[in-house]
Amino acid sequence: MKKFQFGFLAASLLLGLSLSSCKKDIGQISFPETTIDTYEIAAGQTIEISMAVDNLQDGEISVSAEMDNADYAFTLPVIEGNTFKMNVTAPEFIKEETVLTLLIEVTDALHAERDKISRTVTITAKPEANLFRIAQKANCIISEPGKIVCFKPFKGNSDDIIDFDSVNLIWQDKQNLVSKMIKSDNEIAVWLADGVCGNALVGAFKDGALAWTYHLWVLNDNPAASLYEYTNGDGVKFSFIDRNLGATAADSEGSASCLYYYWGNRHPYAGGESTVYDIEGNALDYTKEETSVICSENSLDDIFEYSLTRPMTYFASNSNKTGNYEWLFIHKDAAKWEEKADLWGGVSGSKSIYDPCPEGYKVPSFAAVDAFKAANTTQEKKYNGEVANKNFIGWQFTNESGSTFFPATGDFNNAVKFEAFYNGENTFPTAYIWAADMQVANFRATCFKGTPSSAAPAGQPMGYALNIRCVKE
Repeated sequence: MKKFQFGFLAASLLLGLSLSSCKKDIGQISFPETTIDTYEIAAGQTIEISMAVDNLQDGEISVSAEMDNADYAFTLPVIEGNTFKMNVTAPEFIKEETVLTLLIEVTDALHAERDKISRTVTITAKPEANLFRIAQKANCIISEPGKIVCFKPFKGNSDDIIDFDSVNLIWQDKQNLVSKMIKSDNEIAVWLADGVCGNALVGAFKDGALAWTYHLWVLNDNPAASLYEYTNGDGVKFSFIDRNLGATAADSEGSASCLYYYWGNRHPYAGGESTVYDIEGNALDYTKEETSVICSENSLDDIFEYSLTRPMTYFASNSNKTGNYEWLFIHKDAAKWEEKADLWGGVSGSKSIYDPCPEGYKVPSFAAVDAFKAANTTQEKKYNGEVANKNFIGWQFTNESGSTFFPATGDFNNAVKFEAFYNGENTFPTAYIWAADMQVANFRATCFKGTPSSAAPAGQPMGYALNIRCVKE
């Protein structure tokens, strides 16, 4: 509770009267019936509260005030004669409507026989109309543009809350997509620009160290509004969102913004050859490290924990010891591979805390991606031009539930080279999406792979960064 008190000696209104030892009945002070005692306040706003005291005569006002919420600052009252004014200022962010009370008490310091009078001022604090307060338990938060997104920093899809003391923007793939972010109690608030879709990666920090990251996926529409569904021979139904994770639209143009992931890691990497920016709009550069060097210098069997605090680092790999290009390991120790086989729920079948998909969705299993090769599925290659194998842009899959497009957005290979949309006359990008399963016996992971000649589930070395198409849990 904050409390201030001060007094002001009013000029005497009874000139010429001599002092005497006799007390005069001068009546009680009071607030006028017209006194205003209800107000509204918005985030960052300062309001003025003004009151008068009737029947002061030759008295002296003494005012005290108490606010029931320390987040709202108020000034010492300024007294002029029988009136006083004071200001109340709201914090920069209000995340829920709150009713505050300001107790004001007035006495006459020169006449003790007068009773103290009090007035309770009610102030309703209003959150901004564009506040989007959510409790999604996921590493990916979906929002419309122009919102103030406020969320609790859950550790993935668990009930655990990240311990943090500050937040910072790690990157955004559109300049000015994010203008501000703050820690608000145990929540994170992020200001998004009007009319701008894209992706941003927000970091929660503790004592300067990165504790966790959150992907903000900013869209004009709902990627789950039209699900592509498939039921396999065992009666298991799989429902896919309409675009790759990070894409701003389901068509080939919007798909260019989809994000890339190393198998098992929650950190997204910006789409293709796009630029990422800091909160001031300055271009940022990714760094590159060699998995073998990291393991050697830090005596590590794998670099998973190491990678979690380095969302701006690509990991280059080689096949000298694993037989495949792997970002995570440099050895063929099946037991240690088994320890990491459930990073995306490929063993348990359940979503994990490292899963990069939004709430209610997860990285698909190897069985799920068979949907795009099923007997009842029509596969159609898509091109920008009329000539086959020129500017291949992806695959269109159609079954009785509808149709969905898989863009040929390429990949980051083991040397961290982006294999782009169209590269010369004879080479073409693939339409990859990761699956959650690891093939330990072959020391690799799994995916769905679409090329200009075929589209089917496949094994895939983990040294590549690929896209993700989330499936309903």
